[in-house]
Amino acid sequence: MSGQNGAQKPIKPYTTDCYAEFYDLWNGSFWPPQSKDIAIIWDAVQSLIASRKNDQESGPINVIDVGCGTGRVLKDLLERSRDSATPLPNVKFYGVDLSRTMLRRGEAYLQVHPDLQKIAQVEWVNASGEQFTSVLPQLKNSCDIVAWSGGGFSHLDSEEKQLLFLRQMAVALRSHPSSALGIIPVLDQSIPSRAADPATSEVFEVPWKGLSVENPDVTYFKSVNEVFWKGPVRHDCWTISVRETKSGEELHSEQIEHTLLNLDEDKWPSLVKQAGLQISRVQELPGWGLIYFLQKIF
Repeated sequence: MSGQNGAQKPIKPYTTDCYAEFYDLWNGSFWPPQSKDIAIIWDAVQSLIASRKNDQESGPINVIDVGCGTGRVLKDLLERSRDSATPLPNVKFYGVDLSRTMLRRGEAYLQVHPDLQKIAQVEWVNASGEQFTSVLPQLKNSCDIVAWSGGGFSHLDSEEKQLLFLRQMAVALRSHPSSALGIIPVLDQSIPSRAADPATSEVFEVPWKGLSVENPDVTYFKSVNEVFWKGPVRHDCWTISVRETKSGEELHSEQIEHTLLNLDEDKWPSLVKQAGLQISRVQELPGWGLIYFLQKIF
């Protein structure tokens, strides 16, 4: 890593090697390993497995994790299967992300955990949520679950981008069986009518530091967030500083600009319908957010 001097132009999160390890460490400090959104996806996968068994269907169960980052969801699902001795027969996972850096980190994790690789096949796909079926056309009309976990859907910071993704979801989901699901969690902080847990906002915005796992000689520091709004889009800006653990000398720094679009609750149902989908149900997770379950309109 090299030192940085002078003003920097903010960069998008998730795009550098520095950010990839920082992301895992920082998120791990406030995002529990077995978080509520992953439990929802786990239950949906188990329901599909049971349904296929009852119907004596033998085809693959394709589960798409859009905006997968370093594989937080996929690693958790595989670890749940291992730790509970619950098999995942015929399940194939796809981790989709626009950042090659994040995908490489997720793939590297599984390479050193062969026990997880044996549970289910995982394919990492370098694509955006707005065009992943163009990159992998075989996913069209062949997916049982398409999820964008952890509130990442709100990173699509315009309704136009969100509609493009929803249309991709509709293209990807199977027409049969009708149990094929889209799963979109939206955090309270991105829903104007819901009051976000102050503790969650505080953890996200305050300074933080963490020792590198890969190189204990360096420590990551995060500054306090500068928050401003442009219409319905929240902008969070902060600095990541990488320093020598012993001396405190700065080796590298990055200016990050992170955006989240507030959900327009009045327009949301019609946006979903424009994509050829419908909201089949909504599940509230108190202190966390809402989970929207979407299905194709037939």
